[in-house]
Amino acid sequence: MRRYNKVKDIYDYTLAEIVKDRKEWMNFLSFHARVYKHTFDDAVLIYAQRPDATFVADMKTWNQKIGRWIKKGAKSIAVFDQSKDYPALKNYFDIKDTTVRQENRFSYPAYWRIDEKNEPLLLIRLKKYYDLNTIDEYLKAVTVVKLNKQELKLYKGFEKDIEESRLSSFDIEKVKNQHKTTLAESIYYMTATRCGLKVVPNFKVIGYFDTKALIFRMGSIISNLSEGILRDIEKEIKAIQNERSVANEASHPRLPNDRTRISRTRTGSIEQSTGDRQIRNESHELSQGRVPTQIQSSQGRGNTDGNHVQGQRGSSPENGSATGTDVKDRADTESRELLRELQTQGDDKDKGRGDSTSRDSVQTEIEASLESSHDGSLILSKITDKQ
Repeated sequence: MRRYNKVKDIYDYTLAEIVKDRKEWMNFLSFHARVYKHTFDDAVLIYAQRPDATFVADMKTWNQKIGRWIKKGAKSIAVFDQSKDYPALKNYFDIKDTTVRQENRFSYPAYWRIDEKNEPLLLIRLKKYYDLNTIDEYLKAVTVVKLNKQELKLYKGFEKDIEESRLSSFDIEKVKNQHKTTLAESIYYMTATRCGLKVVPNFKVIGYFDTKALIFRMGSIISNLSEGILRDIEKEIKAIQNERSVANEASHPRLPNDRTRISRTRTGSIEQSTGDRQIRNESHELSQGRVPTQIQSSQGRGNTDGNHVQGQRGSSPENGSATGTDVKDRADTESRELLRELQTQGDDKDKGRGDSTSRDSVQTEIEASLESSHDGSLILSKITDKQ
């Protein structure tokens, strides 16, 4: 119980810190964008304990599914265990707390990203949901639509939450408008940052949301809606990669006796050391706001788009028996599924996509949202004006 109370104190302190000013809020949202499949509470505690974290999972996932050992003496990241009916904690470890036990196609996870190769195809796929011309436009529009869908939930119990805050003396309708504008800016900033866009947000009133209830309300909405948006984009990027793999497999059929081996017995411990050093270097880049294209061993990895775990990127050939591309193609499906599990400890049931069944009419919905809600129009214009 002493440890739980200590973690709770860390959580409360960090909540107050992240809304101190515009810069602190931006720093937190940039971090949360990296671990967007974790809940708001998880993100706050991971940020407080390991702001340089990149890939976070529990010991079972690292040991049994990834094939990496937790290093002796590694310090865990404590978060609240929401699955229990009583106060409890669970422990996460960042990839820098692990070492390769037995190298396989899953050993070196990497982020998906939007680049010049997949962006045109991604936009084509996203047009079936939103008929817009850029990723930036897509993110702005989907933010407005998702917020308008949550209109009734946004302000349930809101007046009670602001009673002891700096907002209590202001007109309630104006406070609600500012709250919604801040939500829209934050969702757009978080998703745009994860997609590699440079955004300069306003966040001029963030310091007024200064009570635990208000911060949690706001953070949870931002976290949930951002996750849904980013999962949709991730799904489409993976579909593009699947299509590329199938096309590549068809153009490079394997011979009947072609047996690709992915063991690294020839390279031994030297390459493992190099791989972990590369992870540390790339993790530092992430802490500086630069998302790495890949996290991998520096030897024999071949060309990659940096969107999957090591199995998709390929493995260096043993005695020249197979190319990295061959291994990459055969590992696509498994590695993508594992990366999804690595980045979240929760259920992956299309979380945050409550509007997925009505996407055939979503363009009409965008127009209706912007026309029927002056808040929505104001939000979109304010975000656009800041660019």
